[in-house]
Amino acid sequence: STDLVALARNVVADLAPLAIAAGYEIAFDSDLPHFHVRGEAGAIERVVINLVQNAMAHGGGRGEIGVMIDRKGALEVHDQGPGVPDLHKEEIFEPFHRVQPSNRGAGLGLSLVNDIVRLHSGQVSVEDRLGGGTIFRVVLPPL
Repeated sequence: STDLVALARNVVADLAPLAIAAGYEIAFDSDLPHFHVRGEAGAIERVVINLVQNAMAHGGGRGEIGVMIDRKGALEVHDQGPGVPDLHKEEIFEPFHRVQPSNRGAGLGLSLVNDIVRLHSGQVSVEDRLGGGTIFRVVLPPL
């Protein structure tokens, strides 16, 4: 089993220097002290890393990146960037899809997130954040 709270907290701590250097504030918050999910820690860690890196790449180089575990154990990663246009919300989880062409990476980050979450019988979704930005939400079945 994997403690999603501890894992997400560690990812934020590891990526904080990169996020700060890129112009962001980064914060972690959890409504729960622990939340154990079924699955391989390395794979779940990759999900959180990819979502934070995605927020850094598309957050506009300013504002806050927040990583949060809500009271039901859902993981949320939010940014204050320009957001994802509605017509791209389904497609961004497809391999190689790009909202805007980029010279960074192969466009596999969100596709990999989707694959890992599905392998763990979970769900991943994206929505607009009130006041601007994007929220990615990952729900994994509890242990």
